[in-house]
This record gives sequence, C-alpha cells and structure tokens, in this order.
Amino acid sequence: MRFKSLIASMVLVLGLASSGRAADILSNLPGGNTFAATIQAGSPTFRSAVAFTMGAEDYTLDTLVLFLGGFDPTDTPQIEIRNDTGGLNPGTSVLASFTNPAGQGTSAANYTFTPSVPFTLSAQTKYWLLVASSSGVFTWDGNNTTPKGVATANGQRTNVNTTWFDTGDYSSFQITGTVVPEPSTYILGGLATGVMAFVARRRKAKRQG
Repeated sequence: MRFKSLIASMVLVLGLASSGRAADILSNLPGGNTFAATIQAGSPTFRSAVAFTMGAEDYTLDTLVLFLGGFDPTDTPQIEIRNDTGGLNPGTSVLASFTNPAGQGTSAANYTFTPSVPFTLSAQTKYWLLVASSSGVFTWDGNNTTPKGVATANGQRTNVNTTWFDTGDYSSFQITGTVVPEPSTYILGGLATGVMAFVARRRKAKRQG
C-alpha cells in the first residue's frame, strides 16, 4: 500500500511538472467609462502605456484583454510589451507583440489579443504594456481602478507625439499567464517517470515468471 501511495504521489508530481498554474498577471476588469485614453495614429499621435513589475515567478504570456471604445474594423491597434530602462517612460525595445481581433464598432467592449509568438515574463522584472495605433483612432476606456494580480501596477502614462505625462488614472485591461514550473519540478517529474517505468518492468517480469 505504501508503494502504491508513493506511485500515486509521483503521478501527481508528474502532472504538476507538465502543466503550469494559470493566473491573472494584472486585471481591473470589468471595464468602465469614467476614464478614456485616446489612441490615435497620424498627427498628433496618441499612445498610452501601463508599467508593471512581475512577482517572484516567471509566467508565459497567454492573453491580453483591452476595454476599447470606437474600435472600428478599419482600425489597426499596435499592442506591445516594451522593456523598462529605469526611467519614467517605456523603453524602445519591443519584447512581444499581439495579433489583433476585429473591431466591432463604436460601443466599448472587451477585445482579446493573443501574443504573436510565445513570450515569458521574467520574475522581478519591470515591463510596459504599450497601446498604440498604426491606423485609425479609438479609446482605451477604464474605471480608474488599480489593476491587481501576481504583478504590481506602477502607473499609466500617456504620450502625445513625443511628450509623455502621467494620466492619474488606469484604463481597463487583463493580462493572463501561466506560471513556468521550477527546474526542481521537472527533476521530480523525471524521477516519477523512472519509478513508473521500474514498476512496469517488475510487473511484466512477475507475469512472465
């Protein structure tokens, strides 16, 4: 019985090693209309960005939900995860970009964006979520609620042409991710696989004997 319990525990560990834990990295949904950051291509150009610092674990980036108003089918959002250079504004390095959903018109709604390629948000690292437009104009609406999650929100800033300034508010969004298992978890998973293979061979030997 003890051996069977050990095997059951090993199987559980192996399952944990093969699948991470999903979580909200940051979220302040549901959205609201108490604040709206204009996002516009052309002249003048309007952009907005939220800074955030990851917690103690690495997370793979799963999805991003933005609460957008006036997002028409002809608009083309340009959504990026940017680096931080230690200053007040986003860095210039684009670390991750997103595939855009289709705009649905003037009413504000939640839109889900997916990473163009897999990306890992590293523990204890500061990033910027940058919302811009390569064509068209829309708004990034919000309810001025501080986002919560496994990361810490560090404020939102808006850009007009080349000038950045504090908004004093937060637009509404949700970043989801899956925790990256620690290397020790993979080691335990490997041990579990070895033990199960040993048990299978022993049972086979008993049947043949």
